Amino acid sequence: MSSEDHPNRPVEGSLGPIARVRVDLGVMHLDRDFDYLVPDEWHERAVPGARVRVRFSGRLRDAYVIDRVDEADVDSPKPLERVIDAVPPLSPETLTLIQDVADRYVGTFWDVARAAVPTRHARAESSVLRKVAESDAASAPATSPAQGTSADTPAHPAADPAWRHYRWPEKASPARVVWSSAPASDVVAEIVSLARWKRSEGRGVLIVVPDAADVARVRSELATVMPASDIAELSADVGPERRYREFLRVRTGQATVVIGTRTAVFAPVEDLGAIIMWDDGNDVYIPVITSNISPMKEIVKNSGILVNPKNIDEIKKSLKKLIYNKNFREKLIKKGYKNSFRFKSSQASQKYFQLYKK
Repeated sequence: MSSEDHPNRPVEGSLGPIARVRVDLGVMHLDRDFDYLVPDEWHERAVPGARVRVRFSGRLRDAYVIDRVDEADVDSPKPLERVIDAVPPLSPETLTLIQDVADRYVGTFWDVARAAVPTRHARAESSVLRKVAESDAASAPATSPAQGTSADTPAHPAADPAWRHYRWPEKASPARVVWSSAPASDVVAEIVSLARWKRSEGRGVLIVVPDAADVARVRSELATVMPASDIAELSADVGPERRYREFLRVRTGQATVVIGTRTAVFAPVEDLGAIIMWDDGNDVYIPVITSNISPMKEIVKNSGILVNPKNIDEIKKSLKKLIYNKNFREKLIKKGYKNSFRFKSSQASQKYFQLYKK
């Protein structure tokens, strides 16, 4: 197999002796590239997208390799300390996406990288690498694009009964299709139909939904039309070890269909054919910071951060906590989802019904 078959193998002869890296420093004015010398022992692994350890101002820091170049911008670059991961977490495309998002929302590279890459787990990495080695050793013959999908996979979603309520556009844009699920339709069946169609063409699929309950529903349906091993789940509910394992399965091409909550949108899916985002206006996609005055504090309770609206420092501190504390942010999103059930129309109508009965 060639180096192109494996994201952790660089193209021979393409790597310069200098690694241009982005160091995790947490301040905007240092969000730029720094040059480090790559020791011979790390030459093959310190590829763009790799996570490394470097010494910066006397302290060891995490960094991502952005590029490998022939010459440094400084006279005597310090050497890299080590490469952290056996598989580079970021693909070249994801590196570009992270920087684009950071530029668009005036953040730092590492602000976005923390959301894009789950927390590393060594045991998960080892298990995935064993699977990759076993797959290489098996040297399975190439499969047809439709393998793993049902024999009755429609040639186009328009032929699928799940889409019977819709008129499919004759000349839909290849880049984007927007639909609103009809009242009598099953949105999960529609999502699965789209995913199955793209998999039948041999393309990867990324599905983003608001919360864990939707993830479970869609994954359950996907498993009825394609092998479970082809599906990866990226959400906070699966736990840190499994989440990193699922991420690496996608990164190494073992899973080509991803279902998850909002940060799953950064998943490095190979040969991406469709991104399906359901209910993108749902407030569950965002954590909440609000005023600690009535009625907001009674509505939010413990599912958001309550701040004094006149205290700028308190607001700034809360924003930093949301940005830099990933575990706290994910917990807050889960609490917000649970809190949202208090305000569903069925709950409100039931309360009105009880009130009128009195």
